[in-house]
Formats: sequence, structure tokens, C-alpha cells
Amino acid sequence: MEGNWRDLFAFNKRERNGIFVLTTLIVLVIIIQVLMPYFVHTRTEFESVNMDAYILQLKKDSAKWVAQNQKRYAKPMYQKKHLSSSTKKKEPKLSPHLFNPNNATIEDWESVGLSEKQVSAINRYLNKGGVFRTKTDVAKMYVINEERFAYMKPFLLLPDSLVQNKIYSDKEKLNSRVSFDTIYVELNSADTTELKKLRGIGSYYARQIVYYREKLGGFYSITQLYEIENMREETVQKIEPFVTVDTLQINKLHINSDEARILVRHPYITWNMAKRIQDHRDFDHSFKSVPDLLKFGLLTEELYTKLVPYIEL
Repeated sequence: MEGNWRDLFAFNKRERNGIFVLTTLIVLVIIIQVLMPYFVHTRTEFESVNMDAYILQLKKDSAKWVAQNQKRYAKPMYQKKHLSSSTKKKEPKLSPHLFNPNNATIEDWESVGLSEKQVSAINRYLNKGGVFRTKTDVAKMYVINEERFAYMKPFLLLPDSLVQNKIYSDKEKLNSRVSFDTIYVELNSADTTELKKLRGIGSYYARQIVYYREKLGGFYSITQLYEIENMREETVQKIEPFVTVDTLQINKLHINSDEARILVRHPYITWNMAKRIQDHRDFDHSFKSVPDLLKFGLLTEELYTKLVPYIEL
């Protein structure tokens, strides 16, 4: 080994400068570590004292503001609550359907927007022997205003008017040489023989009326005669004054029990409609009311209006 061991401790100028700088940094780090706790503790204590004072002052200011403004904001807050409650109070949603006012239930009247008091007045009229023969008779009830009657009119199973036939003596008939129909026929109970007594109704039309009546389950309006195949408009207009409809004789469909193969027999119901009704009932739940058909989108509003006289739970 060449050289002297003393050479290991001999440094040139550049190396001595590096050792000095490194030693200085080490000393500074040690000094900082020793003194840092004193500086941090003092600052934290200072900030903590200031924060406590700030929070205390904030509480005092808040209490003072509430005391000064309580009376000012008490009334608007009450009015806002009052307005909110009145806004939520809305007229209940109506679910109108066709019905005969002579045997209507409370639910039937309420479906077109009448109150319990109004229904009670109508029932008193009926209990005393009153009868609604036309839709105009319903409008005469003092508890029903014009606006409400206009809303319910399409759902009343009554004719708009009755044509009263004059009674002529035999001598007057001979002199005028005019014959007048005096026979009234009830569409839901008449057989072909009775129907042929109406002017303009022969064997063909009589059979068609009975056939379509059986498919429907009964008529609820004279206007349904227009739906019969090949039925002429002038024929219906001719017999209309001498025809009545008893809606109590309508055969109902049961949407909570009848299967699709039974529902589809009705002229207004297609197979897809019948299947949707059955599937909804079987896989979801039974219907709670007839308007559920409209609520769940199983029928359109137009079809629902036509079909509702034939449906019950």
C-alpha cells in the first residue's frame, strides 16, 4: 500500500468548503428541531385564544340580531306558511263516468264534482217521487249551476229532450189522413216483433238491433244504433222519439274476474286490450276501482267513456 495513512485526512480546498457547508446545514437542522416546539406551541395558543374570543363575539352578535328582527320577520313567515297551505288545497281530481241520475250513487255524483250537500238535495227530490226524464231536468236542480251542468252533461244517461206526440181523435185522424206512432219501445227488452212496430224497422233491422244488443250487453244510449252495420241515419232519427233505454238491464263485464277470452267478446274491446287488462290483474294486483283502467293507461279516455257503462269490479 503506497502512501502514508495521514493522506487519508488531507483535504484540498474544494473538499474543505464542502465539509464546512454540510456541517453548517446539519447544525441548522438540529437547532430548528430544538427550537420549533416553542414557536409552534406559542402560535397555536395564540390562535386558539383568538378563535375562542371570535366565537363568543359571534354568538353575542347573532343573539342580538335575532332579538332585533324577530318581530319584523314573524308576520311574513306566518303569511308564507298560510299561502303554502292554501296553495296545496286544490280541488280533488275528478273521475267522471256515464251514469243514470235516477239511480245514481253518491260516488256517481261526486265523480262529476258535486258535494255531499248537493247530492243530499238531489236524493230528497228523488225520494219525494221526482224523476229526471231528460238532461234538462237535471239542469233545473237549484244546487247545480250552469258551469257544473255543462261539465256533467256528457256523462248523463238521459236523452237531451223528449218529443211529445199529440193525441188526436179518430175523426181528426181521418180528416188529416195522417197516422201517428203511439208505441214506445224499450231497446234493452224488446224482441223483434216489438221492434218491427216502429216506423221504418223491418225484419232485417229488428234482427240487427237484437244481435248487436246481445254483443254489447245492452244499449245505454239510442245513439249506439248508429253503430249497427248498414243502419241508415234517417231511420234512427225517425224512431228516436219513440224509443227508450233502460240502463239497469245492461250486462256487466267483471274486470277482476273475467278472462281475456270473455272480455274480447265485447265489440269495444280488442284482444290486445283484453290481454293487457288480464295481465295487469294477474301480475300486478286487482283493480280497486273502474277508473284504474284509465289511471294505468290500459284504455284511452275516448274508449273508457264508451266502455264504462259495461264494466264493474
